[in-house]
Amino acid sequence: MYIKNKEQLYYNIVNRWLNNTSFDIYIVDSSNTGLQIIHPRLYQYKFEQYDKFVTSNPSKYEINSIFKIINHFNFEKYDMIIKITGKYFIPDFESYIKQIDSADLILQNRIDTHGQNTELLAINYKIIHDFINQYNDKYNSFENYVYSKKHKYNTYRFKALILDAYTKRSDGSILKYL
Repeated sequence: MYIKNKEQLYYNIVNRWLNNTSFDIYIVDSSNTGLQIIHPRLYQYKFEQYDKFVTSNPSKYEINSIFKIINHFNFEKYDMIIKITGKYFIPDFESYIKQIDSADLILQNRIDTHGQNTELLAINYKIIHDFINQYNDKYNSFENYVYSKKHKYNTYRFKALILDAYTKRSDGSILKYL
C-alpha cells in the first residue's frame, strides 16, 4: 500500500478484513505513514519507498515490498502467504481459500496483456523465498514473471472473485473482479 492521500480507503478495507475474517493481516506501507489501527491480528511494516529506491517500473515497487515483508516478519507458522492489494476486499474470501486442497501458487482469475494480474497472489511458505528470489529484470514486470512460473508450481486459479465495490486501478480502469 501507499497510504498517503488514501488513508480512509485503506482504513475501511483493513477493518473489513479484520472484522470479517480470522486472518492475520500484514500491511506493507511504502509511504511510511501506516494506519492508526490497533488490533491483535494486525502487523504493520512502514518504509519510505522514495528514500533509496526510485524507478518508473511499478513491478519493482511491488517486488521490493514483498522482499521487505518476508524478510521483516517470520511467516513460518503459515502454510500460505496471501498478498492482496490493500484497496480490495473480497466477500467470503476465507471460504474460497478453505476450498483449495493443495497448491504452491494461487492466482487470481484476471489476466491482462502484460501477464498474470497480481492484485491477489498466494504463495506456499515453503517456496516463497525461492519464488521471490528468482525474479529479475528479464521479465519486464512482476506480472510476466508470475505468469511464466505458473507451470513450474502446483498452481490453482480462482474463478472470478467479484468485488463488492468497484475500485479504480492505478491505470484508471475500474476493477470489478479479481
